[in-house]
Amino acid sequence: MEYRLGKTGFEADLERTRILEQAKTDDFFTLESLESQRAGIRDVTHYYARTFGIYDSVNNVYGKDLAEYDIKRLAYEELNEKRLEVIEYIEDRKAKAYAKMFLVAERIGEVELSKAEPSYRSYLEEYAEFTEYTEFLTYFYDEIKSVSPGEPAKSFALKDKEGNTHTLEDYKGKYVLLDFWAGWCQPCLDEFPVMRDIYNDFSREDFEIIGISTEIDKDVWRADIEKFENPWPQLYGGNGFDQETFKAYKGGGIPFYILIDPDGNIARYNDIRATFNLREVLNELIDE
Repeated sequence: MEYRLGKTGFEADLERTRILEQAKTDDFFTLESLESQRAGIRDVTHYYARTFGIYDSVNNVYGKDLAEYDIKRLAYEELNEKRLEVIEYIEDRKAKAYAKMFLVAERIGEVELSKAEPSYRSYLEEYAEFTEYTEFLTYFYDEIKSVSPGEPAKSFALKDKEGNTHTLEDYKGKYVLLDFWAGWCQPCLDEFPVMRDIYNDFSREDFEIIGISTEIDKDVWRADIEKFENPWPQLYGGNGFDQETFKAYKGGGIPFYILIDPDGNIARYNDIRATFNLREVLNELIDE
């Protein structure tokens, strides 16, 4: 994923190095360690997607160059199969269990839980003796289940630039897209033109977008929202990826999108993008 260097001084390569260095000292069996785990998983996934020509094949199927995020999501099963093949060459049982733990954790986080559950249950049975691994996966599974479609959305109370507090309950009765973003995230910015078109094409009675910044510097956030002039509510929580609402939804990176239904339940969990399928998803849901 490529980022635009902004006023925050964010350097993607330095940040990746920091995360992977931190991985060497992390306790890998807590949710807090998942940042470093996901960084490693992203690197491996990127390598396999390029090595096995998966990027090219997905782009050919859809007839256009898709975002890296969408390619990895659409080709997930093929990527996962290739990595499982490699893991089978590991002879040491504990090392193999450790490697598989990462793939099962990724599967829990990337696909519908109903599709991830067989791999999860199989792992618990096959590697029951490695309790630190199975307990971590169980913890992670339960955490992800709490933000799966059909579960109640996590409430929040965040302020806009005028200091007005917005809560999720203020928007009940319509579909709400939570857009977690920052000005240094180029993939986030790439979505804005299509998001604006979609926003203007749907009634506010049916659909709203709420931007929630993960920017640390509030002045940078203010400058960014003035620069991009998106018409939907823009809220600030501060604290980067430690922002309370972002963590409540188990966010692992941005762009990150949650679609909430009129009853206040999660409808879609980070499998929608304006440049890919948001319009079609909304048309289907609102016409029901």
